[in-house]
Amino acid sequence: MNTTIETTAAKFQPKEVKIGDYFLKFGNNGGRDKNKPTLQYGKILTTGKNKGSKKTIWAYWYANIEQRDAKAIETYTNVKANLESEAKQKAANKKRNADFDVKTLVGKIFYSSWGYDQTNVDFYQVIGTTNKMVIIREISHETVEGSEGMMCDRVKPSANEFIGNESKHLVKVTERNIYICNGRHSLTEYDNGDRGTYRSWYA
Repeated sequence: MNTTIETTAAKFQPKEVKIGDYFLKFGNNGGRDKNKPTLQYGKILTTGKNKGSKKTIWAYWYANIEQRDAKAIETYTNVKANLESEAKQKAANKKRNADFDVKTLVGKIFYSSWGYDQTNVDFYQVIGTTNKMVIIREISHETVEGSEGMMCDRVKPSANEFIGNESKHLVKVTERNIYICNGRHSLTEYDNGDRGTYRSWYA
């Protein structure tokens, strides 16, 4: 590509354009005769042992430069819009977390539902706070009467019936939910009341 393309959405240089951690790479070596205009889209790795290297997401050749450049402009515009939206969301989440008062969670019950080929359920109750962290303890649970099935049932928490030691954890607040960061299985607030939540096991 020997000329610069200018549009209201982007300005493309002859060989490569960066869009945040993504890139568009232009060439002229596609098709059977290796003389068709090409476009490669990928991501620049920012972590790990291959940090700084490029990973291709897709690469195509086009019948002519106009088709290739139209795809480039479309891709650039979409990626730029997505990155701007993600940046706004991160800023909103950062403010939301900074403003959130963890003391409002004291007494509330959170749970995790996890497992492979079976569903385990753990319940925790918030018993205190410290700075931006909550102090939780695991509590017992009981089967919802009439919910028993073939190696499954529904269980509900037993508030204040503690069965584990206390531990401190960070709280993450998003637009829709509040999470307690608890290692592999983040905890979400329990809101199923007496209906309980599904559990299953092997015989």
